[in-house]
Amino acid sequence: MSDKESFSLKAEGEGKPETEKLFQMLEVKLGQERVVWQEAKSQIRVARTASFVFLSVLIVGILVAGYFVFVRMHERRADKIEQTNELPDR
Repeated sequence: MSDKESFSLKAEGEGKPETEKLFQMLEVKLGQERVVWQEAKSQIRVARTASFVFLSVLIVGILVAGYFVFVRMHERRADKIEQTNELPDR
C-alpha cells in the first residue's frame, strides 16, 4: 500500500470524529474573529462619523467667521467713505 492509500483509509475510517472536532473548532475560531472584525468595523465607523462631524462644524465655523469679517470690513469702508464725503472742501 502506498502512503496516499493509507492516508485515505485513515481519513475515511478513524478520522471522522477528529474531522468533526476540527471543523467545530474552526467554526468557533472564525466566529470569534468575525466578532472582532465587526467591533473593529464599528469603531472605524464611529471614528469616520466623528471626523466628518468635526470637519463639517469647522467648515461652517470658518464660513460664519468669514461672513462677519467681510460684513465688518464693508461697514468700515462705508463709514470711511461717509467721513470723507462729510469733510468740507478747502
